[in-house]
Amino acid sequence: MMNKNTSNSSNDIKYANLHETEEKRLKEIEQQFNSEFGTEYYLMVMKKA
Repeated sequence: MMNKNTSNSSNDIKYANLHETEEKRLKEIEQQFNSEFGTEYYLMVMKKA
């Protein structure tokens, strides 16, 4: 089970600065996940503090 960490403010979120190849791969994984599980989720990548 995934560890649930929450943020009190959207200002605390630091999105990862992905390179083009990383972003493309993430979209492929997202598409595969949704296809496999019949969902419509978006994956969000944040920089670890």
